[in-house]
Amino acid sequence: MAVIEAALGTEESGGWNRYAFIPFLLYGFLLAADPRFGEAVQRHARAALLVGIPAMVVLLGLGFYVSEVTGRDPAVAYDGWSVLWRFVKGIGAWAWIITIMGAAMSMVRRRQQQPAPAALHQHPPAILTDSTPTLRGRAIRYANQAVLPVYVLHQTVIVVIGFYVVQWQVGTLVKYLVISFAALVVTLLLYDLGVRRAAVTRLLFGMKPAARQSTREGTAGL
Repeated sequence: MAVIEAALGTEESGGWNRYAFIPFLLYGFLLAADPRFGEAVQRHARAALLVGIPAMVVLLGLGFYVSEVTGRDPAVAYDGWSVLWRFVKGIGAWAWIITIMGAAMSMVRRRQQQPAPAALHQHPPAILTDSTPTLRGRAIRYANQAVLPVYVLHQTVIVVIGFYVVQWQVGTLVKYLVISFAALVVTLLLYDLGVRRAAVTRLLFGMKPAARQSTREGTAGL
């Protein structure tokens, strides 16, 4: 991914070269095809974090220098700093993917290894339905359902907001922060108010029907 980005350039600012998606897809298939890859991801998650954090710092600093000092767009320019910026971008992206996946896998493994609550052996399963889930549990369920719709919606939101923000006479870092925060808020609002509350939009965005989802979550709690 890093080599493709560095050599071929990003096709548009803020995105990826279309060919960079090929290794993303291939790696995703490999990770799902063999459990040993998942085990490796968990082992190397902390090391990946140690790569991802400095890569992000370098990416922001180098991007600011290239765009503000030299006046070039690091996503498409071919001077040495721009090529380095795209290379670090690829390395950092993969490091954060490993970090996030490793953390998620470790969390799932810990939950699976937790002993069953004593109440499970003392009461009928019917009374164990969690009618008052914790805030953390609700947040996890909400985020889990939102993954695909948010992915589908976010790019359009970023482009629309970015079209206006890039015309502001402010620094690149300010534009980046405004676009990122505003896009996150608008995307979540569109998902919550325009997708998850209607059966038709849930179907169109690949979500399970609300009743079925609630039943599955209640069963999972048992």
